Amino acid sequence: MDKKYISKFINTDFFEFPTRPLIAKIKGLKYGIVSNYIELVNPALIICNKSSSLDRLFVSRIITSDFVFLKDKYISKIYNGTLTNREKELIIKSMKYLKEAFVSVVVFPEYGYSIFGRCEILPEAITEFLFETTFDFKYLNIIGSYYTYPVWSKEPRRYEIKFTQQFNLSNKKLKHFTAVERNELINHHMPSSATMYAIKYPALIRSKNRAENFETIMYICPHCNSLFSLYSEFNCLKCSNCGSALEFSIDGALLLSNKLNTFDQVEEFLFDNLKKRSFSLKELISYPNVSIIKRVGNKEYSVSGYTFTIYADRFTISNGKTTRSINLADVTNIILDYKNTIIIDLKDEQLIVRGEHKENFYILIDLNKINKS
Repeated sequence: MDKKYISKFINTDFFEFPTRPLIAKIKGLKYGIVSNYIELVNPALIICNKSSSLDRLFVSRIITSDFVFLKDKYISKIYNGTLTNREKELIIKSMKYLKEAFVSVVVFPEYGYSIFGRCEILPEAITEFLFETTFDFKYLNIIGSYYTYPVWSKEPRRYEIKFTQQFNLSNKKLKHFTAVERNELINHHMPSSATMYAIKYPALIRSKNRAENFETIMYICPHCNSLFSLYSEFNCLKCSNCGSALEFSIDGALLLSNKLNTFDQVEEFLFDNLKKRSFSLKELISYPNVSIIKRVGNKEYSVSGYTFTIYADRFTISNGKTTRSINLADVTNIILDYKNTIIIDLKDEQLIVRGEHKENFYILIDLNKINKS
């Protein structure tokens, strides 16, 4: 693809061009890449799930036809309701030019990464935007990374990335549906790296520390139901309250209890257990020395050295002198990023909280779901 030629017809500020020259760097990271390729006969809107930080490099390698990436920041703007009508108009217009030039567009419509690999439910604002591009949809499922090394671990492990073309969806067919029906249909076929693929593509976590930091996600002991009592030791999780040991097998399977053998079951157990609890006003967990970026409109304010404390119905941010309390009912969205970062959307602002072991914030996501249910 001639970038200079394409740039004559579209606003390149909205798009990223594939970075094929950087593929060689993957070898230095010791990541396995399956060498199958995709040749597109017709241009399409290629919808991908977010699997890892290497997603773009992987897609750049396997798609041999001309394509560009839609930048993630415009997906974020749609989620936050900050995409202007002018920006939307220019993006749609550019994508129609791309379609006429037989150039496909790759989009990652999720707002953030999922710890468990399951795709988020796309809001109607996103699915209607995708529909308005007039492209036919091609779903590309990126799989493997959530089941070949522990995503909860501090250090990356060797793993393979695989893919499958999951489903094609005609834009003409979508015209016959209402906006609500289109949203359901597009979400129904969204690709996912969830547990169903763990059997088809078995993992091999050969590390001597397979359980490392899993307690940051598994915050309730499945034997005694105590909160934050688990700690990792080599290939086991151990509970400081009841003394039980929970083992990880070498093939990556979870041997946590008789009822918990998959990530899906872990997630369901945590949410259901939390939902049944009767909480007092005392704190559930507190994180000292976190850094926070506060976004209000186009401005950012960065602070550090704060303490972030989670309660059943709220969280607080304190610097020792002043404390701000935010009710979970006022939170519109919570995204747990894989880089020790959580993004909290409020009505008029956004908080980005960073620090070590922020995977524990998964409890905040569950508490937010419970408060809204």
